[in-house]
Amino acid sequence: MIKYIFITLSLCVSLAAYAVINGSAVTVSGTTLCNNGTIERTVAGTMTTTCGAGWSVGALPEAQILFTENFDAQADWTSDNLVTVSKYSVPANWTVGRADPLWSPAGSDPSGKHPTSEILSSNSTKAFGNTGKSYVMWRESYDPGWNKFNSEAIIMKTIPDSTEIYMEVMITFSNEMVSSYYSDGLGQSKVFRVLYIDPDTILGDPNNYFDFFGETNSPKALFDITGGTTYSIRNFLGIYARGDNDLRSIITGIPSGFSIQGGGDLDLSYSQGGTNGAQIIDYKNGGIVNTVPVMMDQVFGNEMQWVKVAMYVKLNSAPGVADGEIKQWIDDVQISNLGGIPWIRSDQDMRSFNTIGIGGNDFFRLYPNVDKYQDWYAIDNVIVRNSIPLELQ
Repeated sequence: MIKYIFITLSLCVSLAAYAVINGSAVTVSGTTLCNNGTIERTVAGTMTTTCGAGWSVGALPEAQILFTENFDAQADWTSDNLVTVSKYSVPANWTVGRADPLWSPAGSDPSGKHPTSEILSSNSTKAFGNTGKSYVMWRESYDPGWNKFNSEAIIMKTIPDSTEIYMEVMITFSNEMVSSYYSDGLGQSKVFRVLYIDPDTILGDPNNYFDFFGETNSPKALFDITGGTTYSIRNFLGIYARGDNDLRSIITGIPSGFSIQGGGDLDLSYSQGGTNGAQIIDYKNGGIVNTVPVMMDQVFGNEMQWVKVAMYVKLNSAPGVADGEIKQWIDDVQISNLGGIPWIRSDQDMRSFNTIGIGGNDFFRLYPNVDKYQDWYAIDNVIVRNSIPLELQ
């Protein structure tokens, strides 16, 4: 593995200018830091500079891993436990969860269907590498007669407070889910999230973990899957500030032709125009994704294909200061670079990111209710860090 070193200087020295000060020569690879921790310059390859006596060379620290989960060591578990036992009856090392099934044994209309999420040894073919276990989400196609998101199953993990969070997951979507997409009935599903949970509000009532609206559990960032064959599979982000959430005309880096809604929803595309020219692998046709509309299986393949999806969030430096960030990657190819985000608005106290979650609920109603239809997707190899991995910087 490539090692990175930095030179600690009383002032930042530009390697681009090959600053030379009397002393011994030092070879510098990768990213060079100033002594105040800011990045001075990212170097492709190796450059050599000269340091004065008494200046030190040290290792550039890797992003600290805060949490990992590949589910293989988990006991068999289903989200029905969150209904029949408690919201704390979660897989080992997770914090809390919630489920709202219809047709599972614990559902309001039990019909022998799958719980809305499962971690089971019998699902090994739905795990990364076709071995072990994964977190399998079962979506229920149901229309209750109003705009309700159904088939909820979410588990959340409390992590150390951090101003930056990088989260990656491996994900696969079932052939049935891809078929729902081609029938223009994919709907919308919440996949994973990073957020702040107010520790004072959850005391004695785990329901408060799931207060989605308002400022109690904000800021938060969500990654959703949605879209159709006419306007492409969508890269849907929920960007929810603490305080006034109207971020229109504030966020920078949004590709031309796209805009964030007043409520914080940003509906992007995986096209080159929607990713500022990213070279995403086309798993359906080969090569890269370079035409529109972009189909779901171009980006994510079929259920035998696993894709790494990653998101990085960084808080703004002070309330009201518009310098927060979101970045995203698909299979380590950067697809978004958004800045200018006032995660904490000027009338709010500073907070941190302290919780991650996988799963959620679904707006999915393609099939008649009587069919009690389910399709699925699976998440594996969750990794959470306190900054962006070096290889992506």
